Amino acid sequence: MCRPRGIVPRGAWTIAWLSITVLFSAVPSGATHVDPSEIVYVLAPDAIPAITEPQLTTDDRWLSPSDPVVGVAVGGDARAYPIRILNWHEVVNDWVDGRAVAVTFCPLCGTGIAYDRSANGQQLVFKVSGKLYKNDLVMYDTGTGSLWSQLLGEAIQGPLHGSRLSLVSSATMAWSDWKLLHPETRLLARPRVADGSFQRNYDVDPYEGYALSTAVWFPQGNVDTTSGLHPKEYILGVVLNGVAKAYPYRFLSVERVVNDAVGGEPIVVTFSRDTARAFSRPSGNFTFVDEATMRDEDGITHDLLTGRALGGGQDLVPVAAKESFWFAWFDFYPDTEVYRVGRVAGKRPAPSPSLPLFLAVAAGAMGSFIAVVEIARRIARRKVLGAKVNPPPARNRR
Repeated sequence: MCRPRGIVPRGAWTIAWLSITVLFSAVPSGATHVDPSEIVYVLAPDAIPAITEPQLTTDDRWLSPSDPVVGVAVGGDARAYPIRILNWHEVVNDWVDGRAVAVTFCPLCGTGIAYDRSANGQQLVFKVSGKLYKNDLVMYDTGTGSLWSQLLGEAIQGPLHGSRLSLVSSATMAWSDWKLLHPETRLLARPRVADGSFQRNYDVDPYEGYALSTAVWFPQGNVDTTSGLHPKEYILGVVLNGVAKAYPYRFLSVERVVNDAVGGEPIVVTFSRDTARAFSRPSGNFTFVDEATMRDEDGITHDLLTGRALGGGQDLVPVAAKESFWFAWFDFYPDTEVYRVGRVAGKRPAPSPSLPLFLAVAAGAMGSFIAVVEIARRIARRKVLGAKVNPPPARNRR
C-alpha cells in the first residue's frame, strides 16, 4: 500500500543535538486569529511556487501505478494531482467542472486537502507563504494577503481572519486505484519553464524518509505522550458539533467499516484501497461485505469509497473529514477522541519508534534550524535541475 513518503533529508540534522533558532513572522495588519508567535517563518513567500495555471494530461508514463495522488472528482470531471508534483508546489489553483478549487498538500503533516476557492463572496488565488502554523502549511491569498491554515481551511491572520473555506471531496490513493475508480480521469502535468525543461526535478522526493521517522521538524504546541500512536500514524480526522475524533488507519484496516457517532451525529467510517472516508449514517448499521462494498440493514449495498448505492437506494452523504499524520491532528485538536479496536492490523502497523517519545520530540525540535537551512538549500539547488534525470524505480509511500 502506498502513503505519501515524506522526507528527512540525509544528514546529521535528522537527530541534531543543536540549539534551535526559530524566526517568527511579524504581526500583519488587521486582527489575528492566533498568536503571531505561533506562526513560524521558514522561507520567503513563493520560494515554494504554487501552481496557478495547471496543465492536464493523460500521459502517465512517468508515474508508477503505486505513486500516490490526490484525486478530486466534481460532477463528471475527475483529476489527479501527483504527490511527486505537490511535494514541490503544495498548492494548485484549478477549475474542476467549473468550480474554483485549491488542491493543497502539506508534506510535513501528510495532509492532502481540496477546498473551494470562494470565501466571503470573493474568488481567491492561493500561494505558499513560507510560514508554518503547528508544522502545517500556511497559504496566503493574493487578493487580501490573509494567511490561511491548510489543515483548518481557515484564515488565521489578515483582513479575512476567521473566514472558512468549504471542503471539496478528495482522496489520497495510489494512481492505479484512482484510475480504476475514475477511468476518464486526467492528470496534472509537470510544470515547465520557458525553455521547456521541468520547473523542478519531480523524480526526487525532497522529504524522503520523513514519514517513517519519529522526528517532527518544528515546535509543537501540543505533544501527545500517552496514546502510544506513532507521530506519523495516518488518521482520518472528523469534527462534528465541536467534537473531534481520530480514526487511526491501523485500526480501520482491521475493521474496514466502523459504525460510530461523533458529536451526537451517527456516521460510518470506511476503509478501502488504503484510503478512509466518512459518511452520514441515516439509520441502522453497515456491515463489511468485501474489499469494495458494505451493506446496510435493508440489504442495500454501498461502495466503500464513494458511498454510492449499488442497484438502487440512496447514496450516502459524505462527512467532512481530513487525512493527517497523528501528531498534526493532535496539535490542532488536543482534546480529540481516538477510535481503537482490541487488535492491530498486521497489514499496516505503524513503524516502531527508534527512540523514546520524549527523545523523538526533543530531536525534532532541536533539529528545526538545520531543517530550515537544508530545505532552503535544496530548493535553491534543485530549481535548475529540470528534467535531467530519468524516472527512478517506483517507491511505495510506506
